[in-house]
Amino acid sequence: MYSAIFVDVETTGLKPGYDEIIEIAFVAFDCNETGEDVRITYTYHSFREPRVPISSSAQKIHHITQEMIVGRVVHESELTAFLRGVDFFIAHNAQFDRAFLARLIPEVNCRPWLCSMRGINWSHWGFRYRNLQYLLDVHGIAREQKHRALADAMAGVHLLQRQSPEGRVYLAYLVEAWRTRLHPVD
Repeated sequence: MYSAIFVDVETTGLKPGYDEIIEIAFVAFDCNETGEDVRITYTYHSFREPRVPISSSAQKIHHITQEMIVGRVVHESELTAFLRGVDFFIAHNAQFDRAFLARLIPEVNCRPWLCSMRGINWSHWGFRYRNLQYLLDVHGIAREQKHRALADAMAGVHLLQRQSPEGRVYLAYLVEAWRTRLHPVD
């Protein structure tokens, strides 16, 4: 069995060197080596008050206001302890989420990151786009709120449990790529 965390963050803007996380969610789960038999083991969600203002363009996407996050904190030490038992992280656009999360919790760089947006060849099966909203829509997956960390992370896990047109769950493609990198075949 493998232990993974699907991560999603909402931020004050798009620049990891300046902007900050204002909402963070983890959906931890175990799965077997084929990416099947997914069992969610833990969820974490928190808001965080940043030192920089929320850009108007970011606020139009996630609808998080300054009033919603005043005084809210993420306890990095608690998360760091929890993250140590993880085999890998997954995010839809992992490059983005990792860049922000690593500033807050540098230990996340000690584990592999898998990307459900770029690590799965969605166009191979005729999907026109690879953004999360489109993929959720075409797979009939509803979520409570769009562009909110916990809803997106849960929806991401559900998407990865769906079967591709080839009959394998999408998570299998990510796990296989990760395992191949760990133990390349000569």
